[in-house]
Amino acid sequence: MELKNTLNQIKTNGKHTKKGWITGAPGVGKTALLHGLVGELKWCDKTVEWIDEVIRDCPYSIDKDAGFKTEMWVVEHQHLKELEKLKLAPNFLFCDRSMLDLAVYGTMLLEAGKLSEKEYQILLRAVMDWMHTYDFGILVSPSGKEVTADGFRATDKKYQADMHNYFVKVLDAIGADYVVVDGSHAERISKVKDYFKNKGFL
Repeated sequence: MELKNTLNQIKTNGKHTKKGWITGAPGVGKTALLHGLVGELKWCDKTVEWIDEVIRDCPYSIDKDAGFKTEMWVVEHQHLKELEKLKLAPNFLFCDRSMLDLAVYGTMLLEAGKLSEKEYQILLRAVMDWMHTYDFGILVSPSGKEVTADGFRATDKKYQADMHNYFVKVLDAIGADYVVVDGSHAERISKVKDYFKNKGFL
């Protein structure tokens, strides 16, 4: 509760930062879309900050091999990164993945028997409380491109497609506010800009 109160104080101090997330299965182009949107918004005279994937710095196992330690490490560090960036009071703050990813991967880990019901409930409560601090969400669909191996993310196309469907299922179940974007890089940016216009952000 203390973190949420601090966040609300920051967000209501002067202008309100539009904070949201970009997520999707591994290798769908989340980071490329984020940087494309940063350029577009700066062209519109908006100040923009972003947070890179927190999970990349996690000292514990990730993806299919993750556990409760992994998930709670991300909770703590995602909170911290968002609060640090909000102090800069940009017009827009993008999170390359966010707390909502924990609901998706946490559900997957529960079904795989890698989280207990108690651990899952602790994680889900943290996600649901923080979810209401986001102003928008963007789910990136897989494209026809092969996933480039970088030694970090999964590269299997079937796993990518299965994960996308899993994201939709879990995000809908928890009532997340988001738009699904597909197509080329330019088409994805256009769809997000339309989404922002409909929300009154632009």
